[in-house]
Amino acid sequence: MRNLRKYNPILRAVGVIGVVAGLVTAVTFAVSGGLTTTASLTNNSISSATASLLVLHGSGTPISNTDTGFAFSNIVPGGPASGPDTFTLKNAGSVDLGVTVYATSSTVTGTLDNSKVHFCFTRVTGGPSTSCFTYASMLANFNTLPGGTITTGSGNIEYTVSVNMDSGAVTGSSASIGNFDMVFTGTQQ
Repeated sequence: MRNLRKYNPILRAVGVIGVVAGLVTAVTFAVSGGLTTTASLTNNSISSATASLLVLHGSGTPISNTDTGFAFSNIVPGGPASGPDTFTLKNAGSVDLGVTVYATSSTVTGTLDNSKVHFCFTRVTGGPSTSCFTYASMLANFNTLPGGTITTGSGNIEYTVSVNMDSGAVTGSSASIGNFDMVFTGTQQ
């Protein structure tokens, strides 16, 4: 090191660069020399599992992703529930699904308090369990259906739904809700 101090700084820098270049050339030659070969995995693909939820109102076939809904009528506010009416859900995909329900916006005639209209869902297949939601909640949220997850290969899962109104749900002589969809959503578990 002391001997290098005697030389001009530019000459020292050129010397260091020359040494580094020589080392890089030697290492590159050592790595690239000799026999080489390659192997390949070709024609690869990746695909996801499938989520598929089917619905059927009533009984029969075919079960598909849409069906005609319910018509509950002559519900007496404060009286007994109307129904139950039956529907079936089927997990036709390859992943287990947690199922929720929500309602789309509707046509309302008369004056009706959505928080006083109740839908009660009962999972019949696999042992009865029931969950109830207000229509207001169904318009605003994804509400979890009773019984939890529908597993793949579980076949048709039967449910019932009934509707009732609290006393004071209707102001005036009558009210109705029409043209809404009950949407069931299956989410991978």
